[in-house]
Amino acid sequence: TYTCWGAADGLVALERRLQERKESAVEGSYTQRLFSDDNLLRSKLAEEAGELADAAQADEVSWEAADLLYFAMTKCAKAGVRLADVISELDRRRLRISRRPGNAKG
Repeated sequence: TYTCWGAADGLVALERRLQERKESAVEGSYTQRLFSDDNLLRSKLAEEAGELADAAQADEVSWEAADLLYFAMTKCAKAGVRLADVISELDRRRLRISRRPGNAKG
């Protein structure tokens, strides 16, 4: 197995699968299309973010969050960004002293 704890699952497994697909995706596969079509990936990210924002019930929220995470991680894989990089950025932000008002951008 990849680690002494057994096979990965969740986001780590998704990250590994996307990296594999980036390197050798089957021609015409959906993931390959996302890697090669910037407009498609951008559209799917925007679509899923909107659907997550509109979701109300717990099952809808988890469904839409899973969709958004798939497309976000596809964008990351395409750019060579690892899950560890995202976690490091979150940790860096946590350590900041200054506070922002948290308002939406205009």
